[in-house]
This record gives sequence, C-alpha cells and structure tokens, in this order.
Amino acid sequence: MGNNVTDLMKPFLTLIRFLFLTALCLKSASAEAQSNASNAGLDAHGCSISISTTKPQYASGEPVSLIIDLKNVGTTNLVVERGTFAHYDITVLFGNGDHVPMTLFGKRELERKHLAGSLALLTLKPGEQTSLEIPLSRLFDFSLTSRYKVSVSRQVRMPGTGSWVMVHSNEIEIGVDNTFITHVINP
Repeated sequence: MGNNVTDLMKPFLTLIRFLFLTALCLKSASAEAQSNASNAGLDAHGCSISISTTKPQYASGEPVSLIIDLKNVGTTNLVVERGTFAHYDITVLFGNGDHVPMTLFGKRELERKHLAGSLALLTLKPGEQTSLEIPLSRLFDFSLTSRYKVSVSRQVRMPGTGSWVMVHSNEIEIGVDNTFITHVINP
C-alpha cells in the first residue's frame, strides 16, 4: 500500500517542482524586464539622451546650466529637429519628489514652446551626437537650499517606421547650498 501512495504522489510532486521552477523563472524574467525598462531610455530606439552639469554643487543664486547630449547609438542615420529648449521636456524635482516651480521667464518660455516649431533638421550618423546647453536656473527656481533631481525626455521619429517614440535621459542630482554669491562693485 505504501508503495502505491508513493507512486501516486510522484506525478503530483513532479508537477509541483515544475510549477515552482516556472514561477522562479517568471519572477527572474520580470525583474530583468523591470531593470531593463528603467534603463531603456538611456539607449532606446537607436538613440540616447545624456544630461550633465558643469559641477554637482552650486551656491544659491549661481547660474545652473544643463548640458543635453543626444546621440545616435543605432546603425542607421537618425534625422532630428535641431535641438532647442522647445524640443525637450525637462523635469526638475526637489529631493522629496515635489516639482520645482518654474520662474516667470520659464513659464513664458513654456508658453512659447508650444507655439514653437523647427523645420531645421539635423542628420546624425551612427555614433554622432549633438549637444545643447540650457540655462536651467533661468527656467526653474533654484533659490532654496536643496538637492534637486533633473531628467529630460524628447520625442524622436524612428528611421524606417516613421513612428514617434519618447526617449528619456539619465537622472542627475544637483545640490544648491546657502552660500550667497557676492560681487564687489568698487574695490
């Protein structure tokens, strides 16, 4: 009798092992897909956007410039509109995740952005890149001492298909401290 129970249990145990291994594989594949999704914009659809600043820490009131590099990492030519502020969506967050308000100048430029369009096209051959420097502190309020998180995205038309895809940059962190910049007027 004991042998019959064991024989009956073998297919059940085999099924349990199979389901367990399948669940492990699916969990591993899901984790890998999530990891790839978080990095997808850095090298997605044949192009990448990388952002940087000239330094990681600024004094309050010091101009902050954002450098945006759009690179063709694909194998075919990539045709893009010549880069201006109007072609990029810039996100600036405080360290706690709240959105940093735009300056009055930034709000006006954002309104103009929706009206702006460029017919100037630029062809990036494989491996080529174009760079743009944006006066970030003219667009967003960096007057508070804080850590700021900055990221950028842009729509790019894919060669061959003509479809539009959103490409996302890396995220950088910028520190602003309460050191004020002073200028001596008459030495």
